[in-house]
Amino acid sequence: GMDHPPDTIREWRLLPEVNLSIATNGEVFSDPLGEFTKFRSALLAGYPEDQRLKMMAARCMKMAQSGQYNYPRSIKRNEFVAAQMAAAEFTDAASSLIYLINNKYKPFYKWMHRGLLVMPVLGEESYNLLAAIATSSSFEENISGIETLCGLVINKLRDMGLTDSSSDFLLDHGPQIQQRIKDEQLRNIVPWGE
Repeated sequence: GMDHPPDTIREWRLLPEVNLSIATNGEVFSDPLGEFTKFRSALLAGYPEDQRLKMMAARCMKMAQSGQYNYPRSIKRNEFVAAQMAAAEFTDAASSLIYLINNKYKPFYKWMHRGLLVMPVLGEESYNLLAAIATSSSFEENISGIETLCGLVINKLRDMGLTDSSSDFLLDHGPQIQQRIKDEQLRNIVPWGE
């Protein structure tokens, strides 16, 4: 851990998203010196914008790769375990992106889906679509749900001024978001590794 709130992009990049969620959720029962509360308040401000954009670009890439590309491809090849793995990766990346759009940290996986319901931007829509994908036995319905969620995300990213691409493939929007990062060094790191 750190003995101070992160104050550089490098420090922010070292912190797992889930750990930030743990540190900023729940009640503080005792903090007589106020040190934890001060630390926590700094974390509650959210990621620095460049780091948030970097992560959003990466989540777009992962959603496209796992959901829009690999899920249907796995189905066509009768690789059903691979399809389920792709759906799980899509769910994780999509959930993370919705939290990032709302300037929140994605919680631990067992609370990740339920927590979407309280996100004001795309929360309920993503909650319902991801639940449908998880419970449907129809591959066609799952592909439709994936594409619907990707479309909602793309429209929101356009509304936020983060992309001007007309593509319906999220992979094309990641680099658009990446180009809006002001820190040149961070902007030049490929988004695949996030």
